[in-house]
Amino acid sequence: MTAVQELVADPVSFIRHNLLKIDGYCNDPPPQAFQPNGTIQLTLQDVTNDYGGVQRPRNRKGVYALNNWIQGTTQYKATNLYLVRLATPNDVESFTAYICPYRTNASLSKHLGQDAALMFTAEMTGCSFGVGIPNNGGVLVMHSNEAQLATQNSTAPQVQGQLQQLQGANANARMLQPGQYRHVDDQGMDTRSTTIGIRKGRKWEFWFQNFNYGAGQGDQVISVTKIK
Repeated sequence: MTAVQELVADPVSFIRHNLLKIDGYCNDPPPQAFQPNGTIQLTLQDVTNDYGGVQRPRNRKGVYALNNWIQGTTQYKATNLYLVRLATPNDVESFTAYICPYRTNASLSKHLGQDAALMFTAEMTGCSFGVGIPNNGGVLVMHSNEAQLATQNSTAPQVQGQLQQLQGANANARMLQPGQYRHVDDQGMDTRSTTIGIRKGRKWEFWFQNFNYGAGQGDQVISVTKIK
């Protein structure tokens, strides 16, 4: 199976075994890129070799998992990195998805229905993501960036502003806040999130890949977690 076929067949398994990044052109595509039902055609591009090597935790089971838990260690293995980008007529494969748009200093929402089984939004480096209460098989999602509220000494006003935006839009039934995925220090730690929506039947669930951005030295997946 190709990467696109694997993603469409079992999205949760795919994101547990591969890291996804969102191309900048997918952050806020132009209106003409969308279908009348609000979906868009995307594809995957293997960019593993462009990032100096990518790692993910090994999915250990049984005694191996128990041994790692006792020792407090995590084993890693090489994995692939795929860029989610807009499909073109020249692409052999594509798949249908929703995009929750992103712009700096803005809080933008999208209604997800039943016309696609996947949703993507821009890579998160301090933003907040919120999900509303399901309604007739659909759900509202919002990507909030209120970076203009941050001060030189604190991002707390930004986080609070983003929370207020999610609450005001009723997109706060489930949330992903910076404190759940973001950490930066002078030792090379720069953690980020790739946030993904997956429809199972008529219900949407949301996951995030927490990874450490390696700045050309290779990225490392920290965890793959369902947003609850």
